[in-house]
Amino acid sequence: MQPAVTPPFAAFLAGFALALMVILALRVLRKRLGRGAQVWAMGAVVLAVAVIYPIRAHLVASDESALMHALAAGGFALLTLLGAALSPVLLGLTLLLHAGFDFALDISLTSRGLVAHWYPPFCLAFDATLGLWWLGALFKDRRK
Repeated sequence: MQPAVTPPFAAFLAGFALALMVILALRVLRKRLGRGAQVWAMGAVVLAVAVIYPIRAHLVASDESALMHALAAGGFALLTLLGAALSPVLLGLTLLLHAGFDFALDISLTSRGLVAHWYPPFCLAFDATLGLWWLGALFKDRRK
C-alpha cells in the first residue's frame, strides 16, 4: 500500500491554518503583555522558521545543501534580530523574503526528491500569510 499523497492545495490550506493560529496567539499575547512582547514573540517565530531549514537539509540533503541553508538561516536570523530590536517592519519583510527563497529553492529540491512535494505550498502559505498580516497590523497601528 502506497502512502497517501497530500495535494498541494491541501498543504497550502494547512500552512494558512497554522499561520492563523500563530496570528491568534500573537494577538492574545499583545492584549496580555503589550506590543513589545508581541514583537519579540514574532521574532522568535521568524527565527524558528529560519532554523528549521538547515536542520531539515542536514537530515535529507547533502552537506553542501545543509551549508547553504545554514548560511541563509544566519542571514534570516540577523534580519530577525535587527527587526525585533530596531524596526518591526523587518520581521514582516523577512518572512516575505523567506517565502520567496523557500518556494524557489524547495521547488528545485522537490524535483530532485529532497523535499516532500507538499512542503513548498505549505511554507509559502505560512510565511506569506504571517508576513502580510504582520505588515498590515503595523500599518494599522501607525494609522491610529
